[in-house]
Amino acid sequence: MFRKRTARAALALLVSVALAGCGTSDPQPTNSPTTTPSESVVTEVSAEAAARAAFDGFFSAVDAQFADRSPSAAGLEAYAEPALAAEYAEAIQTSLDRGQVTRGVPTVLTFATTDFSADGVIADLCTDSSGLRTIDDQGLERPGAAVLRWTADFSLSDGTALIRSLEPHQDAAECTG
Repeated sequence: MFRKRTARAALALLVSVALAGCGTSDPQPTNSPTTTPSESVVTEVSAEAAARAAFDGFFSAVDAQFADRSPSAAGLEAYAEPALAAEYAEAIQTSLDRGQVTRGVPTVLTFATTDFSADGVIADLCTDSSGLRTIDDQGLERPGAAVLRWTADFSLSDGTALIRSLEPHQDAAECTG
């Protein structure tokens, strides 16, 4: 239930925005295999790139589902784990049922990895939602106009990232300050 509210809240926050206009490593023993600094950086950089691609792809897929007026969890699962994909598909359907259509995708302004492991990335993102447009149930178009901060958790497997969780934050001061 919490996750459903989170997906609805995230989508609602995007709609309301539109309506409102490296860590250190310990030395390893000499008898252990070692990783060179460049190998570690490439791994984290690759993981971050995959996570950012998942975020961008996810919101492009959300936009396409609004455009087609046909939400589908399966259509979001290339970028998100099944539970999150289902939550967002349901939230899109709820918006459509209310007569609201949001078009466009947020532009990532910053993407900062806060935790990295071989099986996941947690990141703080700031996005510009001014490119989003919401058509309300009266047919009025409302432009987006705000910066939004997110915390995103991504799973990693074979170089591919999927969004596990996506939490929007009301306070975007870290993005603008």
